[in-house]
Amino acid sequence: MVETSVSMVTGMLLTVGLPLAGLIAALRGAEAIDRSRRDRIARQVSVTDAIHRQLGPVVAPVVKRGGRRRWRVEIAVPFESTVLVGRIGVIAHAAMAALDPGHATEIVLTSEEPRRRTDPAGRERDVFGWRGPTVSRAS
Repeated sequence: MVETSVSMVTGMLLTVGLPLAGLIAALRGAEAIDRSRRDRIARQVSVTDAIHRQLGPVVAPVVKRGGRRRWRVEIAVPFESTVLVGRIGVIAHAAMAALDPGHATEIVLTSEEPRRRTDPAGRERDVFGWRGPTVSRAS
């Protein structure tokens, strides 16, 4: 009789406990993903603001997670202006280092390439965007 009640209690605990444990694990995983996304967005805003404060709105950096302890900043730049490219790289690196001095940051510079696009008013305009493969790296 005692063994039967123990196995019933164990079965009830497993029936209730396993789904509850799964739900808690899923919620913690979703929280970690959301925290990582917010961290990435905050870094991207910080790098963008630093560049815009010093140079104006000349580029739009994209920050990505490059590994467990590494960040990657991708920036399409006008390579014909070497002084501007150098300043952009230095500013982006300094902004990331100020946020996280102990973490490695990879700064990836790619060439801007104009593409013809039609805006909502029907006018064709040059739009700059990613060319594709990485052209220059600094870390």
